[in-house]
Amino acid sequence: MIRNRKTAKSIATVSILVTIVMSNVVFHNLPVSRERIPLTIGVAATGIVVSLLLFLVVTRLPDRRSFRIAAVTFFALVLANPLASAAMQRISYSRFGFTVYGVTPLPVLDITVDSDGMLWFRPKTHRITHEELEALIVPGVDVVVVGIGWDSVAQLTDDAKLLGDSVDLRVLPTPEAFAVYNALAAEGRNVVLLAHTTC
Repeated sequence: MIRNRKTAKSIATVSILVTIVMSNVVFHNLPVSRERIPLTIGVAATGIVVSLLLFLVVTRLPDRRSFRIAAVTFFALVLANPLASAAMQRISYSRFGFTVYGVTPLPVLDITVDSDGMLWFRPKTHRITHEELEALIVPGVDVVVVGIGWDSVAQLTDDAKLLGDSVDLRVLPTPEAFAVYNALAAEGRNVVLLAHTTC
């Protein structure tokens, strides 16, 4: 007999539902490109594997209520982290190569934050393109804040700079970009962020 079957099924079901939502979000928010389908499939596959692992782990826990409560609490905390970060919509801490968005720690990774406050990752390059900025600009976006690194090494391509004609585009060193992003988000402005978190 498999222990904790009901708890394991509940956790795995919620994990699968989150996977479906996340796959949908990835597919619909990424610009049409070669990476769109593989990334969507990757998110879906990762979610399915995580769901199966959660099911296996929970069914091997001792059949005691305290273990089931601990498993559900841990799962809820893991799920709550990105949701709480999106709700906070602020850079909580930053230094060269380490950023905390809401309650999500991000070592070395370059980031984007869309108009819904959802955190995404961008390729670690010094070239910020028109396409990646345009993907952030949805109807209603007031300001696009771009952090070009702690030493301002990252640069916008010429066609990316042209977006400043149609939207309030603020290109700043990353520490200043984070401060401006936080201030605008706190004012309730519809602001998006792209930041190079190192050089």
